Amino acid sequence: MKKINRSEIFFNAKKTLKIGVSQGTFYQKNSGNWRKISEPELTLQIRKLFTAEIRGEISTAATKEVVELLRQDPDLQLNFVDAMETPMIKTLNGIFDASAGTLQTETSEMEFSYCMRFRYVEPEGRELKTFDAFCQSVFPEYLDEKRNLLLQIFGYIMSDFRCAKAGFFLIGESNSGKSVLLDFLKNVFPERSVTAIPLYRLILHVWLNQS
Repeated sequence: MKKINRSEIFFNAKKTLKIGVSQGTFYQKNSGNWRKISEPELTLQIRKLFTAEIRGEISTAATKEVVELLRQDPDLQLNFVDAMETPMIKTLNGIFDASAGTLQTETSEMEFSYCMRFRYVEPEGRELKTFDAFCQSVFPEYLDEKRNLLLQIFGYIMSDFRCAKAGFFLIGESNSGKSVLLDFLKNVFPERSVTAIPLYRLILHVWLNQS
């Protein structure tokens, strides 16, 4: 049986696995977006490229060397949009430039690790009847101010703006619409971008990072 060498493993993995690297972390392209993958997962995928017989000839040291070669390969380095100064939002029908307020529908060289689950509609074509009715039902006072604030919060957390360096808490009585807003956001964001962290763990995390 032919003994496989490190170069063959490297070029096979690079050609087949749709791997990218950002700041030393591995990503794999899936349905047009990049998904973060761990080194053990990458190693397993590399081994799966070969038959069981050949796998027995591939040493652990060889796979570790291949992983490092992939990490340092200039062709695999990604330029994620969150590293840019201009905040962009990938939607189902294009890439929205939050600074210019325009939608790009042509193929872009920018790389994304997510896609928002909605289609952008130009302002003149928007109908916000449901949203306006919701706001009127939950904001009996200062309707316009609270409605605009809510839209600003949504826009901030959907974009790559980080200038506010803020977290947002929804506080109110039962059946006041908090869960409706959270369910809306959970449906808009990619599933892996949503998590539920108990408040005490969030506070502990912030405290540890500031210590």
